[in-house]
Amino acid sequence: APRGVWRLEVFADLKADALTAKTFLVEDFLPERIDFVTEFTSDDIRLGDSADLTVDAKYLFGAPGADLAIEGELRLRAADGLADFPGYVFGRHDQPFDAVMDSFAPARTDSEGKAMLSIPLPEVDDPGRPLELRATVRVAEGSGRPVERQVTQVMAPASTMIGVKPLFDDVVAEGTEARFNLLGIGPDAKALPMKVRYTVNRIETNYQWYQQGG
Repeated sequence: APRGVWRLEVFADLKADALTAKTFLVEDFLPERIDFVTEFTSDDIRLGDSADLTVDAKYLFGAPGADLAIEGELRLRAADGLADFPGYVFGRHDQPFDAVMDSFAPARTDSEGKAMLSIPLPEVDDPGRPLELRATVRVAEGSGRPVERQVTQVMAPASTMIGVKPLFDDVVAEGTEARFNLLGIGPDAKALPMKVRYTVNRIETNYQWYQQGG
């Protein structure tokens, strides 16, 4: 589109006034002038800890990214599982974990383009399942244009967990056995012997079919 000021209007009725309107500016594309690397300093982050994050920024022409503004968010969400135990599902099926996100305090890089961030984790109850920590970090250059990077890490268990792995694909044939593997996991994310008690529930669903509008 040609450069300059543009106006966007949204109509529900072309003969009525616009529902809303927004003015925006089209300018030349500005390529990134800085690059940075960010990573967690520890592989053992648990609920209640602070996540220590390093930032190392530089200009693409080689100079350190000194005194650049840093901002971002930290997000906790349920992990797909544990890489060392594929196929196992953890946590209660009737208590899903809702992702939580918090912004962290702004910071700046030092004269060498480096920064160390100590970010408190969002306060949540132990869900009894693996959690994944994702940090979204933005570093802004002098013109105010931010460059964004993300880093993700599976957190260490806050307590013992029980994993269940079905030994069938989706559906068990009627009259056959439903077989499962059970797995105990300790706070060190390794297999742990433990006593377990299980309950088998039969779920019956009643359907009422109806037709509406053809």
